[in-house]
Amino acid sequence: MARPTGTTLLVPEVANAEHDTDGFKYVRDEAAAIALASLETQQDLTTDAVDALGVLISTLTVELQQQSGLEIALGNVAGMTSIDKYGENTDIDADVRADIWDGGKTTGALPAGTSLIWLAPTAAAKHNITSTSGSDDGAPVGGGARTLRIFGLQDWDTAEVNEDITLNGTANVLTANFYVIIHRMEVLTSGGTSIN
Repeated sequence: MARPTGTTLLVPEVANAEHDTDGFKYVRDEAAAIALASLETQQDLTTDAVDALGVLISTLTVELQQQSGLEIALGNVAGMTSIDKYGENTDIDADVRADIWDGGKTTGALPAGTSLIWLAPTAAAKHNITSTSGSDDGAPVGGGARTLRIFGLQDWDTAEVNEDITLNGTANVLTANFYVIIHRMEVLTSGGTSIN
């Protein structure tokens, strides 16, 4: 139902009522006009306040997200860690799609089945870790890298795990864990050459 124009205000039962309409009465007097103007002003103020509150919430959300990332990186959030990932692809041909990873290079002939786009494994597997140098050996002790810490995921929905392995020169060392991805390895101990 449309509200009458002018200074008419539809209100619950009040004095000075002229017409009864479904339990409400039209009030025509100066007090009604003032009440209506006040109500509309309050409604405008409320709308402005809600809009301002929305902007404030959006701003605080962005600041909280930025702060959370910093707090995670600083190690101040229990159960969460920050991982910096980096990569390199020194040669991507024109008009060729390739990811930024060591296997994405387009230099030279590619082995059959090689993808320039990194494809995430669908099943976890144990991995063989080896070196190109016989001096990277922890038993017997060699002059290069001796032990490694491996960081990775056992599936795509759980937290990162790690394990330490002792290198065996150019021979394979099988990981104890199954991984869908190993994203980092760190040399823990090394011999006198410290070159890898």
